[in-house]
Amino acid sequence: MRKPKIIAALLLCLCVAGVKAEYERPSVALVLSGGGARGFAHIAVLEVIEELGIPLDMIVGVSSGAIVAGLYAVGYSPAMILEALSGMELASFFNDRPASPFRNRNAEWPAVLSLGNRTAGRRIGPAWERGFSSGQTVYQLFRSLTVKIPSYIDFDDLPVPFRAGAVEVPSGNFTFLGTGDLAEAIRASMGMQGLFEPFVIDGRGYVDGALLINLPVREVRKKGFDIVIAVDLFAPPLAFSTAPADLPDLMGILYSNLTSREHHEYADVVLFPLIVDDVSIMDFNRGPEAHALALRERETFIALLEPVRQRILSAGPGVETARIDYRDLPYLTPQGITVHGALPRDRSYIERAFSRLIRGRPLQAENMTAFLGKIYETGNYRAVTARTDTRSGETYLELILHPETKNRILLRAGLDYAGTFSSFSSGRAAIRSGIEFLGRGGFSLLFETSVMDELSIGLSMIQPLSPRFFIAAGADLVRDQNLTAEGMVNEGKFYANRLLYFRGMLKGGVRFNRRNSFVLSPEYFRFQDGKQWLAMAGVAAAYTYSSLDHALFPSRGFRGRIDYRLRFAPGSAPFNLLGIDLAAAIPVGGRFSIGMSGYASSVFGATELAPRFSTFGLGDIHRLYFPHTRGVFCGERRATVSIGLQFEPWENLHLLGGRMVFSLTGSAGRFGSFEWNDWGGLGEDDLIWNAAFGIAVVPLRFFGIQLRAGAGGGGGHRPAPFVSLDVGMSGLRRGLF
Repeated sequence: MRKPKIIAALLLCLCVAGVKAEYERPSVALVLSGGGARGFAHIAVLEVIEELGIPLDMIVGVSSGAIVAGLYAVGYSPAMILEALSGMELASFFNDRPASPFRNRNAEWPAVLSLGNRTAGRRIGPAWERGFSSGQTVYQLFRSLTVKIPSYIDFDDLPVPFRAGAVEVPSGNFTFLGTGDLAEAIRASMGMQGLFEPFVIDGRGYVDGALLINLPVREVRKKGFDIVIAVDLFAPPLAFSTAPADLPDLMGILYSNLTSREHHEYADVVLFPLIVDDVSIMDFNRGPEAHALALRERETFIALLEPVRQRILSAGPGVETARIDYRDLPYLTPQGITVHGALPRDRSYIERAFSRLIRGRPLQAENMTAFLGKIYETGNYRAVTARTDTRSGETYLELILHPETKNRILLRAGLDYAGTFSSFSSGRAAIRSGIEFLGRGGFSLLFETSVMDELSIGLSMIQPLSPRFFIAAGADLVRDQNLTAEGMVNEGKFYANRLLYFRGMLKGGVRFNRRNSFVLSPEYFRFQDGKQWLAMAGVAAAYTYSSLDHALFPSRGFRGRIDYRLRFAPGSAPFNLLGIDLAAAIPVGGRFSIGMSGYASSVFGATELAPRFSTFGLGDIHRLYFPHTRGVFCGERRATVSIGLQFEPWENLHLLGGRMVFSLTGSAGRFGSFEWNDWGGLGEDDLIWNAAFGIAVVPLRFFGIQLRAGAGGGGGHRPAPFVSLDVGMSGLRRGLF
């Protein structure tokens, strides 16, 4: 039996860690308050405590304090904690929602409202009613950092006993989590209300402990400790700003200080590592700076903690300082898996992922994160948690899934605008709205409309069949209009280019993995050309490989798409359409990257249809490469290349991410009825080019704004300066589907 060996190993860890002394001395507890990004300051306090050799019999944390406390309890040194937390991609924590990878079109407009929401008696509420983020990414971080620690343990058996403070909902009771899974306890304690969904442990929901008690010294004192050291991240502000932008942070500081003040009297020592209020709760990118600021108070910490040290020394001949190192703990090796809450269609997928990534292998941060990510990216579960169960003497992985239990109705909205100001100015705007029925199994039915220059009505459906396969269908009736005027500011001629068409399609697809997909789609089009209606039918097939990090303005990765279409039109022989779209982004140090892209398409076979009909449906290639003109880059054959330099001055624009991108690009292409092996007759009528400087803001993943200014020519037009503006950019995204 392995169980006695596990118990013996834990007892050995306790002895090495020095949790129990060989002589009587005062017991010591350390309480770390919450404070968001300010929690990095706790690391500086731990460094001083270790320097003074003060032993800890328990460490308690709330919210961000629970993160630091939990890692320290299992054997992370202060330096290891700083390294682990400094490398976090913090924006991903707050922009994390379960979404099926097949729902690219139906989910690309932001969800504004949830209809039929009966939470708190409301029928209409925000689409993020449970929380803006599911919190899955942050849970996976904690799970990867504590992957060597088995679940179903008593936190008193850790090298340093640990408690995480959380608030149980809906009862509203503050509680200490002291048993179970360490990563789950940490995640439950820092579930910031409104940002993260409540975290569920064994059927009970928990939110951030700081919501009620940010510094639970009184509760810790009741446990009988002789000495309690408290670390409060919210000192009374020496100065403050009443500017509107600073008021939320000021209110948070004042509230936290007020609720913690009544607990100060129960502590032997209260430390304020951030006297200077220079790091906001939400300034997660400045976490290491909060640590550096706290180190400035080192001498103050030593002066306040020295009496504690002397009191401990007076009880015996010495102070224990030996600690176990987390890096020396053995890895667990799961031999089997139990699954709770999986949809029937996902069970075989989960079993295969477990066998490929985990079964019989040491459980490390990389394969645990990859396994959880594969399950979560199906979009079928609000939360995916994994426990390691060693209670039987063998190691098993227990996967706990939380699928969506209710059908939802979402109201979606979007805006698209594409305008150019040049010798020929043009503009097109569309305000989009839709009502989406989202079923529990990932089924999506979207009714959509648009107004302004695009008047449309449509219906689209997507049904996942498994984590890899899906089917879809859709139909649209669209009247598209683009207005063009001579000159940037001109009261002369205006031209309206209008197109009325109907589009219907069926689609089946497979996602081989997160980078490869294949789609097969019968399609039907009907166009109005003047007073005449034209019909076209066919079959489309597309293979896509993509490792790009962003659908808009990628900074690293590669994407290749091959698009083949066989089309039929009355009175015309069948013809083929082939398109190849390539894009690559190469980081060149710091925040710079080089972007390269190319596109080529060709009609094979004779057709009586005009090129704008025969090549219809290949995407807004013209706008992507040549915004200085409208409708010029068309023809039976098209080829273009582009190269550019991108610069991102900031990692994130706001808490939820966001990007700002500066670019300098040049593009050149050829279009018309040329032969691919004949480039000798290249002239200004079939050549198009431009060079531009651009500024882009991407506040949300599927929404961007780009302003470009430069000069370009070709297509029979003289070179001229231009300014273009794109809002929404729905036609310029490069995704997997």
